[in-house]
Amino acid sequence: MMELAMALEACGKHFIWVVRPPAPQVEILSHKSVSAFLSHCGWNSVLESLSNGVPLVGWPLAAEQFYNVKLLEEHIGVCLEVARGKSCEVRQEDIVKKIMLVMDETEKGNAMRRKAREVRDMILDAVQYENDHKGSSVKAMDEFLDAASLMREGNKWAADRGV
Repeated sequence: MMELAMALEACGKHFIWVVRPPAPQVEILSHKSVSAFLSHCGWNSVLESLSNGVPLVGWPLAAEQFYNVKLLEEHIGVCLEVARGKSCEVRQEDIVKKIMLVMDETEKGNAMRRKAREVRDMILDAVQYENDHKGSSVKAMDEFLDAASLMREGNKWAADRGV
């Protein structure tokens, strides 16, 4: 924690440090001045960040977070891993270097922000339900509910007939 604190101070960037909830994470991430999110990369945090077009600096701690960081960094291009696990040794200089790489006008930082905006647009399109347009998530939910309804009707039909 001390290395992270010193790194945040050394990089000269403004930051909000939330160690324990509750914090209005979605509100913070939706603010136009947020340019990166240091996160453990749990899936809810990933979705909240990318729904707002904010690239991530990943520090996975447990469970699926390690896979999420790998997916986000190597396949989608919206994350840069800064450390791995609870007991890893992290040096201030390494954290500063990665924060600056993401937040400054570097080729990598610009590419990550562009990709994060592209992912945001895909997410927004997937949940859109306007006029005759239904996004892919809305369509999938409709199909799921239709299937559940048919299954329920089928089970009721079978129960009524003693099947």
